[in-house]
Amino acid sequence: MNQIGHKIIHLDVVDSTNNYVANLAKQGEISHGTVIMADEQTNGRGQRGTIWQTQPGMNLIFSLFVEYPDFPIDQQSSIHHWVALSLLHTLKKVGIQSVIKWPNDLLTENGKLAGILIENMLSDKGVKSSIIGIGLNVNQFDFQGVKATSIKLETGTAANVKEIAFTLINELNQQFGRLMGTGRMALKAEYEEKLWGRNREVDFLRNEVVEKGVILGTDAIGRLEVQTERGTEFFDLKEVKFIL
Repeated sequence: MNQIGHKIIHLDVVDSTNNYVANLAKQGEISHGTVIMADEQTNGRGQRGTIWQTQPGMNLIFSLFVEYPDFPIDQQSSIHHWVALSLLHTLKKVGIQSVIKWPNDLLTENGKLAGILIENMLSDKGVKSSIIGIGLNVNQFDFQGVKATSIKLETGTAANVKEIAFTLINELNQQFGRLMGTGRMALKAEYEEKLWGRNREVDFLRNEVVEKGVILGTDAIGRLEVQTERGTEFFDLKEVKFIL
C-alpha cells in the first residue's frame, strides 16, 4: 500500500480540495495516500455546512484520499481519532498545546486553530475510502468575526506552510499503523484524553436553549457522552452545539 503523501498535487486556486479529490475518485484517477494542497480555496466547507475562512497563501489547505482493504462501518469514529491526533501531534511539534473540540476542531485558549471534515464512502463490506479535508491556520492573523487563532499568533513566528504539511504527513503515516492494526482503542483513549471540556461543566445549546453539562467521553460509534441534569446522554453532531 502506498505511503500517505507519495503523491502531492499542488493547486493555486480551487473551489474545495475535498471536491477536487471527490471528482478524481469518481473518475478512478486517484490512489490511496494522494494529497491535494491549495494556496487558495474559494468554497471551503466545514462541519454543519459552515464556510472555512482562509486568506490566500496564509494557511494549510489540505485534502487526503485514503482507501481501506477492510474497515468495519461501526468503527468509523476511529478515522476521526487518527486524523485529529495526527494534527494535534503536528501542532505539539511546533510548540503548540491544543485540545480537540468534539468532533473535529482543534483549539487553544485563544480560539479555533484547525478544522477537519471527513467524508467516508461505504460499501456492503465496510468503509471503502475516505476523503479527509484539513484546514489549519498557519500565518493568518486577521479573522473577521470569528474566534480563531493561528500558528503565527500562538508562537509569534511565521511558519513555512509546506514544512507544516510534511510534518502532518509524517504524523498521519506514523499513526496509520495504529488505525489499521490493534491500536484503535488506544487512539480512542488518547482522543478522549485531549477532548475540550472533558470532566468539567460547560455550556451548550440544545434546540437554541442554553444548558450545562459535563463531557465524559465518546461512545463506540463516536457520539459525545455528556452528563446533563437529565442524566447521561449521547449526542450526534447536529444535536448539540457547545459554547466556547
